[in-house]
Amino acid sequence: MNVQHVLAVLRPDGIGAVVTPHGVLFRGGSEAEIRRGILEDDRLVAVIGIGPNVFHGTAIPACILVLRGNGGAPVGERGTVLFVNAEREVVTGRTLNRLEPENIEKIVSAFRERADIDGFSRVVTLEEIAENDFSLNIPRYVDAGPPEGPLLDVRAALFGGVPRHEVEAEEPRFHSFGIDLADLFQPRNLDYFSFPAEGCEATAARIPDLAATQERRFVDQCCRWWEGAGAQIAELADAKQLFMSRSRLMASFREELLPLELLDPYQLTGVFAAWWSDRQDDVRSLEHRGFPGVIERWAATDGELSRHSGPARERVLKVLGDDLCSRYETSFADLEQQSQAATERLRSRLRGLGYR
Repeated sequence: MNVQHVLAVLRPDGIGAVVTPHGVLFRGGSEAEIRRGILEDDRLVAVIGIGPNVFHGTAIPACILVLRGNGGAPVGERGTVLFVNAEREVVTGRTLNRLEPENIEKIVSAFRERADIDGFSRVVTLEEIAENDFSLNIPRYVDAGPPEGPLLDVRAALFGGVPRHEVEAEEPRFHSFGIDLADLFQPRNLDYFSFPAEGCEATAARIPDLAATQERRFVDQCCRWWEGAGAQIAELADAKQLFMSRSRLMASFREELLPLELLDPYQLTGVFAAWWSDRQDDVRSLEHRGFPGVIERWAATDGELSRHSGPARERVLKVLGDDLCSRYETSFADLEQQSQAATERLRSRLRGLGYR
C-alpha cells in the first residue's frame, strides 16, 4: 500500500523512493501481481538493498525502491531496472549500523551512472526479470558475496610452491604499488614460484616498504591537485557556488589520481566524500563568511587556529589540504586489513594441510 501510494501521488515526471522490507521483492499472491504491473508499466527505476539494522525501529535488512511517475522512462532506461546490492557497505555500530559518506557516495554514483559494478550493481532487463517470475530478489541479479578463492592446488600442497597462474593474475596490482614479482618470489619451475628463504610471512612483511615509494607518489599527486583546486575553491566560495560544485571537484580529484592505479574510482570518490562530510561545517562557513569566518569558527571550537599562523586564506587552505592529502591512509589501511585477513586465511589453510 505504501508503494502504491507513492506511485499514485507522483507527478508524470516525478521520482519517489520508499523504504520497504525485502519481502515485497519476492512474495507471491496479490503482491506478485502488483509487482508485475509496476514492472510492465515501467514505473520501477531501481532496487537498492541495504544491510540490517540501519533504519530506526527494525533490525531487519531493508531495501529502497526508486519509482518514477507515469510519464514514461527516458529512452536509455526503458525496460530495465537497476539493482544495487549494498549490504556489504554497512558499517557496524553499537546500537545502529550506518552508511558512511563514502558508502553513500558509492551507492549514489552507481545510481546516477547506472553502472555495472561486479558484485555491487547491474542493470537488468525486464525480460530477465520475467524469466524469474518477476521476482526482484536482489541476490538473483547481483551477488555481493565474497569471491571464491582459487581451488586448492594439490601438487603445491604436497610438494610446495606457489602456482604461477595465481601470482601472475595479481601482477598488475603488484606493479601499481611498484613491486616486482622478483621482490617476493623466486622461480621454482615453469608452473610454480617459491618464497625466498625467509618464508612467506617475512616476505609479506616487506610489502609496506616496497610500496612506500608509490604511496608517496600518491600523496604528492594529491597535494599537487590541491594546489590547483585550492584557488578554485576560493573563487567558488566568493561566488557562493562551492556547495553546488562538490560533484565537479570530486570528479576532478578522481581523474587526477586514478592514473596512479592505487585506488579504484569508488575508493577515490569515497576518500573525497569522507573528507567533504567531515569538513562540511568549514565549507559552509567558507561559503557564507569567507576565510576569516572559518578561522573564527576554529578559534571558538577546537583550537585548530593555534596550530597555524599567517593570512586567513593560506591558513584555511593549508588545514583543509593537509586533511585531504592524509586521507589516503584510511584507504590504504583498508587494504592492509584485507591483506591481514588474507594472511590469516593462508595460515589457516596451511595449518589444515599439516604445516606449522
